[in-house]
Parts: sequence; structure tokens; C-alpha cells
Amino acid sequence: MHRVTAGFLMTMGLIAATIALVSFSVSHTLLERDRVHSASAEILKAAPVQSLLTDKLTESVTSTLRAGPAITFEPEARTAARAALADPAFQAAFSQGLLAIYDRVVDGKPGPVVFDATAVNDSVRAALTRTEPQLAQAVPANATLDLTVDASAIPDLSMWTGFVRGLPIEAGIVAVVLIGAAIAIDEHKRAAIARLGWWLAVAGALELLGAWALPWVLEQVGGGAGAAGSVIRSTSSALVMPAVVMIVAGAGCLLGTYTHRQAHRQKDTVSPLGQFTSTRTGTTWKV
Repeated sequence: MHRVTAGFLMTMGLIAATIALVSFSVSHTLLERDRVHSASAEILKAAPVQSLLTDKLTESVTSTLRAGPAITFEPEARTAARAALADPAFQAAFSQGLLAIYDRVVDGKPGPVVFDATAVNDSVRAALTRTEPQLAQAVPANATLDLTVDASAIPDLSMWTGFVRGLPIEAGIVAVVLIGAAIAIDEHKRAAIARLGWWLAVAGALELLGAWALPWVLEQVGGGAGAAGSVIRSTSSALVMPAVVMIVAGAGCLLGTYTHRQAHRQKDTVSPLGQFTSTRTGTTWKV
């Protein structure tokens, strides 16, 4: 009976530990405002983000022209838009705009996300003059070249973020209590510890894989998903050390249980009279 109860407690404990791990991963990457802000320069360099911004800036430039010139000048507008991304003023505007997107997704701030209109306008016009002077002359002087992201294209996850932020501690406490109780009452403690070790090693490996593979998959999709993948990749460095610690701890548990089993096997002896004695149970029987 104790064996069944211990197995149930261990299963529930590992489920709670998985919930704690996932919520910890999200809380310490996508939900850390300062971390997202610090990674803004790296995020801007990502190909999906640059592609998305280039499309929007190209549309902003061509929308100021008549239908015919807009089609004719689209390649030139795209070239100038890519050049504008390297402007320090635009990079600063992007950094602030990224925080506005964060506030919309995480805190539910309403309204469209508008990047610094003056900085964006000056950067794009400077890029037009530098790379495509003919197009620069065609763009009306009173036109405002801005970068606005429709709020409907950005999910509002504020109803979930507060819940997720509290899960690591709450689920972690439940996991520790359940796993500790399972090991304490299990008659085969070595097997219980080995099960915990396997979970630690596999979960740590999946944590590393998720930090690297998931962003790559999203970036291949492109668009908004690709931009989200770039944000995850740029902020996932916080997951590397905990994942490595989990893998090492799991390997330690498995190595310890293996060593313990081998040591007890070596202590079992066979007597000259053909009797087998187990030092683990004290049982002696004929062989």
C-alpha cells in the first residue's frame, strides 16, 4: 500500500514540479520587463523582426505616394527602410516601442503601439536622402513617416501573466512537499530517487532545447510568430544555468543510486555450502 501511495505522491509531485519549471521559464524571460528592454538591440538584429519592420516602413513610405509611383518606388522604399533600421535614433525608438508592446501584452495597456514618431520620421527621411535621393524628393515634405502597430495584432495576456508569475513558488512548494513525502514513505527509496533523477535530467535537457529550438521554429514561421521567437531567443539566457544545474543534479541522483545498487550487490555472498545470503534483507536460502 505504501508503494502505491508513494508512487501516486511522486507522480503528483513531478507534475507540480513541471508546472513550476514552465512558469519559472516564462516568468524569467518574457515577463521580465528589464530583460526584454536590455535585449532590444539583439531583438532588432533578428531577421524576422527586421523583415517585419522593413515591411511596415516600406508601407509607410509608399502610402505617401500616388498609386503609380508607389508601385514603381517600392524596391527603393524597401532599401531605404532597411537602412533606417541601423540609425541610432530609430534603434532608440524601437527600444521604447518594444516596451509599449510589452505593456500591451503583459499589462493589458489599451490603444495602438506608436513608436517615437519624430525619431522614426527623421531616420527614414535621412535614409531616403542617403540611399534613394530620387524617392526622397517624391515623398511629400509634409508627410509623416511613422511606425504604428495595430493593437488588435497584439494579444492581451494580462489576465494570465499575474497568475503565471505566482506559480513557480506555489507549485514549487507543493512539488517539494509531495516528492519529499513520496521518498519518505517509499519502501524502495533508491527507485524513488532514481525516478526524481530521471525527471531532473530530462526536464533540464528539455529546458535547454526549448530555449534554443522553440525560438528557431517560430523564426522559421516568420511574421509576428517569428518576432516572438526572436524575443524568446534574446531573453532565454536566464534559463541556461538552471537547466544545467538540473541536468547535473539529475545525473548525480542517477549515479548515486547506481553506485549504491552496485555496492550492495558486491556485498551479497554465496557460502561454500551452497547457501546464498543477502546483506540487504538478511535472508539466506539454498542455491
